[in-house]
Amino acid sequence: MARFACKHNIGKLFQTSFCLLRVRITKDNIMKTLFVDENIIAIIKPVGLDSESEVPKALCEELGSDSEIFTLHRLDKNVGGVMVYARNKKTAAALSKAIQDGKMIKEYLAKVHG
Repeated sequence: MARFACKHNIGKLFQTSFCLLRVRITKDNIMKTLFVDENIIAIIKPVGLDSESEVPKALCEELGSDSEIFTLHRLDKNVGGVMVYARNKKTAAALSKAIQDGKMIKEYLAKVHG
C-alpha cells in the first residue's frame, strides 16, 4: 500500500470529487480507480501488471481513444499498490517536478509473511 502526500500547492489537483470505478484488464486483474478528474487519475494497480505499459494502455482504452496517460512513477510488475498518472502534459510536468523536488512523498507499507 502506498500513501501519497503533497507538501506544495499542487494539492489543489486532488480537491475535486471522489470517483470509484473498476477497469477490467484481464479476467483476474481488476484495477480500482480511486480518483479521477481532468488532470490526474489514481488507481490501485494489481500485482502482475506493468505500470508503464499495460496500465496506461488499459486506462486510455477505458477513458476514450483521445485520452493521454503520462506515467509519473512506477511499481514493479510483481508489486501492487497506488499509482498516480497525469492526464495531460501540463500536469505531468508539474507533478514530475514536484517529485524531483521532493514535494511529493511516497510512503510504502509492506506486508511480510513467514
